[in-house]
Amino acid sequence: MSRRSYSFLFIAGIVLHLSIALLQTTPGYMDADYYFAGGLQLVNGAGFYENFLWNYLDSPTGIPHPSHTYWMPLPSLLAALGMFFTGEKGFVAARVFFILLAGGLPLLTARLAFSLTRNISYAWLAGILALFSGFYSLYLSNTESFSPYMVLGTLFLMVSGSDHLRSSQWKSLILGLLAGFMHLARADGALWLLAALGLNAWEHIQSPKKLPVRWRDGLVDIFLTLCAYFCVMGAWFLRNLSLYGSFFSPASGKAMWLTQYNDTFIYPADQLTLARWLQVDLGVHLLGRLGALWDNFKTVFAVQGEIFLFPLILAGLWGLRKDRRVRLGVVMWLVTLFVMTFVFPYAGGRGGMLHSGAAIQPLIWAVAPLGLEKISEWFGSRRGWDVPQAIRVFSIGLTLLSIGLTVFLVQNRVIGSDYLNPLWSRGYDRYRAVDQYFDEINDETESIYMVNNPPGFYIATGRRSIVIPFGSVETVLSVAARYDATFLILEEDTTPQMASFYSTPILYPGLFPLYSGDGFRVYRITKKP
Repeated sequence: MSRRSYSFLFIAGIVLHLSIALLQTTPGYMDADYYFAGGLQLVNGAGFYENFLWNYLDSPTGIPHPSHTYWMPLPSLLAALGMFFTGEKGFVAARVFFILLAGGLPLLTARLAFSLTRNISYAWLAGILALFSGFYSLYLSNTESFSPYMVLGTLFLMVSGSDHLRSSQWKSLILGLLAGFMHLARADGALWLLAALGLNAWEHIQSPKKLPVRWRDGLVDIFLTLCAYFCVMGAWFLRNLSLYGSFFSPASGKAMWLTQYNDTFIYPADQLTLARWLQVDLGVHLLGRLGALWDNFKTVFAVQGEIFLFPLILAGLWGLRKDRRVRLGVVMWLVTLFVMTFVFPYAGGRGGMLHSGAAIQPLIWAVAPLGLEKISEWFGSRRGWDVPQAIRVFSIGLTLLSIGLTVFLVQNRVIGSDYLNPLWSRGYDRYRAVDQYFDEINDETESIYMVNNPPGFYIATGRRSIVIPFGSVETVLSVAARYDATFLILEEDTTPQMASFYSTPILYPGLFPLYSGDGFRVYRITKKP
């Protein structure tokens, strides 16, 4: 493909994602809220600290609390860079680098497709599929890990199969750097360090050099990969070491012992142990993992495969099965699916696979056009189709389906039925209404509030908050006492134990109903155990 073609795809990507960004005036959900809030803290000079608690996994002592103890910091760093370079401390400025990365994805996907197939038409189709990316189009320009993880994953695959680097040492260094940034973007990015080390070992096993030379060169490459990785991650590990006495936050280890998704918000988190996990009936663990497998399969089929692309993807992967990039991509896809199903089933089924699978997504778009060719040839040999014409017609059809799906999802998930009151910003608008109520009663901003989404509450109001814990009313009151919370704000999607307090104002020892607004109810916490 020509530079003009790549430039067109890049500009088209910028225009499309900027258009979607203009409709998403707020982050819209907790993950994106969190990364944006982290970026604001960095720009404001507060460092890696946050004025809210969204879980209790690392047994926090209070507010402010060290940030990014569960999620990794790269998206917040990118958000902070956007605000720093523009000189503005707003959501639009925070998205600058995410929009640029999202705009580059069609270009990278087309480049990857061309390197795999040497077919310009297939590269164009792959670029268009990445441009109109279906479900992912809702998230790529947001303050989230999707666009950086996709770009880094694509670069990793391209470098792994490159024959243009002058030596294996350069490849090892670049792969180590990419793995480091992938880990800085997401905790499961550490899997890509294992992929880089595995590639080093495999290439030297296959080398025709004599065994002693292979051993020496292989160890050098592994050393270089690790050095490059620690150049990126070393400072973060040292930060964790100073806070917790280990390279990793306690939150990451406790996440392995969840017995249901709501355990993410359990208090105290010291309950999350191997011993407690083993006490749970084996059938519960099995059902949890089967449920995660089903949810993750739906993600693979409907989100990553967009339903209509799924058979083409399988055919394309099979047709390119001898390519090392495809082999690596499939292995990492399966490893990710395994980890998000059997190791972290509750996080995986609730979006972990959607996030982690993003690293493979450009490869999925890149192989789909070849899959279209293989399937067209199969049917053509049996039904007498004009195969080139069939490929052209189906390519147009795929383009229209991709555009239609993207437009449909933006309309239904972002805009909703009222263009003037976008569905995407309903949660933010609700918290703004809560903030207005507290302004009217002259409540000081130094109060601490218990809410569903503390990062979202913080960016909407500037008020400190803690998450409503999963547990009984007594647990809620106990947490309120521990962190000196004064108000409880309930929404429709509150914990099961607090649902009755949302549906009807209830006088309860320690809780006094104050106010009911559109989609929320406010209680004053009057008695703490």
